[in-house]
Amino acid sequence: MLVLPTLLIKSILLSQVLALNPNAVTSNTSEPVLDMHVRLFNELLCRREPREPVAKSAIVAWAPTASGHVATHSELENILWAAVDNYDWGSASHLFKELATKTQNATVHYTAYKVLWRKLTANKLQYDPTNLLDFYATVRNVTNLVATSSQQLLELELEIRTELVARCAQLLEVPLHPPSFEGLSDVCKNESNYQLVRRTLTQLERLEEDIFVEVLNITFDAAASLEDKKNITQALNCLGVNANQQLIVHLLYLERNPDLYALLYNKIQKLVSLCDMTRLKPQHLIRILPFLPTSMEALHNASAVCIRNVTGPFGYLSECPQTSLMCTYSANYKYRSVYSVERLLGSKYILRSIYWQRYIMSENRNNGSSVPAFIKNIYSSGTPSVWQAVFVGNNVALMDPTMRQYLCGGNQTMWSSAEQHVYSRRAEDFLLYQHECLWLIEDCSSFM
Repeated sequence: MLVLPTLLIKSILLSQVLALNPNAVTSNTSEPVLDMHVRLFNELLCRREPREPVAKSAIVAWAPTASGHVATHSELENILWAAVDNYDWGSASHLFKELATKTQNATVHYTAYKVLWRKLTANKLQYDPTNLLDFYATVRNVTNLVATSSQQLLELELEIRTELVARCAQLLEVPLHPPSFEGLSDVCKNESNYQLVRRTLTQLERLEEDIFVEVLNITFDAAASLEDKKNITQALNCLGVNANQQLIVHLLYLERNPDLYALLYNKIQKLVSLCDMTRLKPQHLIRILPFLPTSMEALHNASAVCIRNVTGPFGYLSECPQTSLMCTYSANYKYRSVYSVERLLGSKYILRSIYWQRYIMSENRNNGSSVPAFIKNIYSSGTPSVWQAVFVGNNVALMDPTMRQYLCGGNQTMWSSAEQHVYSRRAEDFLLYQHECLWLIEDCSSFM
């Protein structure tokens, strides 16, 4: 559908090139017309491409001819504008991206994207931040390429970024001025609400994080003059589409309002347990340290951990003395209960006994039948097994994500005369038997 506009723009450019240099066409009649356009246009540009950065207001010569006429950035801009003035934004954007790809020249890139920026604002498309975000990402990708970057293009990128930040900040301010703050947290969870805000947040996540922080600061500045700062805490989750974004929002708001520490503490701690820490930047990892529950801090920072059942004084998780089943031991045998931790995405871990040199594993005994309420199927194994951590206060529940069974202990009916066996319970029974299925992860790095 874009063939005719593409031919049109190339024809206009070729006509301009030939007008400037009528002798440019060779006798090679086998050369396709469009290939000839690209060759001629590149040749003319390369003759006088400026080597030093110049100010935007300066006129830069780019195509001298035999008659001494010099084409300028202004002329090239007018040509490109005439080619796409009557086309919609999508078609114009597609055409110029194709032109820039085929003409690897900094002058053409700058002028083409300048014209696109002019068209975007002329059509008032900048009022939708998603258009700005897409366009900024495109220009930024071009400036990252040394061959096609220039001081002028970098300045254009900065101009677009400034507008982008302002428009995004205006949009993100909308959820901070609701008709009522009551129940706003549930409103924010509903993906059908604030759809443009959510779409903008999704696009912001693909850009540099400092842009997101800059947008948030402007948003908070504007909202602070109209809303109570405590009320705004009810709307903070509206400013993130996932736990990582929401955590950054809360940490930044707390940094701006340190007197709200007690109010935000539990919310930040919950977000810490939900977020993907592998994607957090060092500055955020430092900020969340005061909010890490005991078990979470050990799992993320310790070189080795011990796992203690909190049901009662039943001790630490380790391999049973007479079988390969897993048991709990008293603190006197803590050295047998030390595990190295392999950290995976999404609060998942692989735990390997340093003493036994084996992994904690739950054996699948389902065989297609219904899952029993509880079963002794927790073994040590030479095969790694993944465990999902579910943080509850300072403690943690360990769930096999494949079979959706929790590792539990402390129920003495499951013990034999010599061994304090652990066992698994179904995920749907977790709340009922939570007191059996919680463990405290301790830092046992000193046993390494």
